[in-house]
Amino acid sequence: MSYEHIIGLMKEKGVSFENGLSETELEQIEKVYDISFPASLLRFYKEALPVGISFVKWNDFSEENIANIKEKMYLPYKWLSQDITYCEAFRNAKNAPKLIPIYSHRYMPITDHPDPPVFSTVGADTIWYGKNLREYLYNEFIREYISVNNKIPYIPLWSELING
Repeated sequence: MSYEHIIGLMKEKGVSFENGLSETELEQIEKVYDISFPASLLRFYKEALPVGISFVKWNDFSEENIANIKEKMYLPYKWLSQDITYCEAFRNAKNAPKLIPIYSHRYMPITDHPDPPVFSTVGADTIWYGKNLREYLYNEFIREYISVNNKIPYIPLWSELING
């Protein structure tokens, strides 16, 4: 499934893009960060890589950028651990998946699902931002809001925080 149409709409809204990531770059990214991109995010990044201040610079392998991305991957857990109300939930989150930063404080969990949800998180202030990548991109950048419904797969820790 091509993301060409969504990328075109995002460009109309002012989002800039570079060429998509190569197989070599994707392999290096997955190795450096010990992650595996969900199928939907992999297809999107192969087609085009969004660029700008709040986007992840996946194709920059400098030590400084690698450290920045690793910190960004850790931040949601750090924020949550500092929130007294949710410390118990955080301590019980042994099965919480790794998170892939998408844009600003929007993340996609690494799960077996080929197109997992995207959520926005700053500690306990956590909400669903799309039941999948397409829905998220529409909601965030195209501003044609699609209602996030309850057909979102269960994501350890994050589903519990969001759904109460």
